[in-house]
Amino acid sequence: MKHTKMKGFTSIKSDDFEGKAVDIVDIVDGD
Repeated sequence: MKHTKMKGFTSIKSDDFEGKAVDIVDIVDGD
């Protein structure tokens, strides 16, 4: 699976939903 950091939060992408954020896995402070 691919982890992609997006505007204030980290989303997770799966091969079944390529290109779509399917689940928020963690909150980040921006970085």
